[in-house]
Amino acid sequence: MAILLESGTNELEIVEFYISDVRYGVNVTKVEEVRYLPKFRTMPQTSPSILGFFNLRGKVIPIIDLPKILNAPPVDVKNPQIIVMHFNERVVGFLVERVVKIIRLSWSNIIPPPCSFEHHQVIGVIIEPGREEDLIQLIDFEKIMEEIAPVFKEIEMGDSSKIPPPEKMQFRREDAKIWIAEDSKMIQTIVSTGLETAGYTNQRWFSNGAEAWEAFCELDDETFKDHINLLVTDIEMPQMDGLHLAKRIKDDELYSDIPVIMFSSLINENTVHKCQAVGADTQVAKPDVEQLVTFMDELIQKYAA
Repeated sequence: MAILLESGTNELEIVEFYISDVRYGVNVTKVEEVRYLPKFRTMPQTSPSILGFFNLRGKVIPIIDLPKILNAPPVDVKNPQIIVMHFNERVVGFLVERVVKIIRLSWSNIIPPPCSFEHHQVIGVIIEPGREEDLIQLIDFEKIMEEIAPVFKEIEMGDSSKIPPPEKMQFRREDAKIWIAEDSKMIQTIVSTGLETAGYTNQRWFSNGAEAWEAFCELDDETFKDHINLLVTDIEMPQMDGLHLAKRIKDDELYSDIPVIMFSSLINENTVHKCQAVGADTQVAKPDVEQLVTFMDELIQKYAA
């Protein structure tokens, strides 16, 4: 699907869909296409959450039974649909009852789910202007996929052989002050472990871009470089997304030299252009912590010089 939004406006477009008359949403950036449920084949010894596999332009694509994942009743409509998504270098189809429309809104309309929320796969609750009583649940499809087919195991175990050693650098990794904006608790744990294994132990975490920007605003103009050497930020976050955060930093004369790395599952041709448009120094696709450390080394040394 075409991405028409201007970079850094803190806006996004949501594909709205229904399962058992409950409203759900997914960032349109992840969506390749929507189609009616195709003919598919089942395969033995696969996850019970995988409905089957189908051929999409020469690629074998799994279909995930999203109602089963969300503990909803089985789809009971004549022509169910699937949403084909591309993220974390995967192409996956998710079964839904029906796709309704695309909604444009601000990340400020998205709040974190309450602690008592029923589904741990929900990363945000969307309050659509004009329909405040009928909330939309924003699904964490990355978390769903990692539960079905985990790829972070080596990093979670702290496999130091996967982290590049420091080369000839003019700084020590443990001295670098790293700020990280990321709303996913799972990713926070994985990245924190990977960076600590590399020696980047001085980390400050924020759960969204708004929290990170507030911390920037509290810095003293004369000594702010004593508190931060580099920012790593996700793109999808409630309240303020990473693109808007990066734009604010790079548009600010005081902070514009601070290196910014976009670390997201949404890194593709469209989002690379968006990252460049807001002034981000580079981008890394999750979950590549190895590449993240390599770019951190390069950028910190470059800007220190």
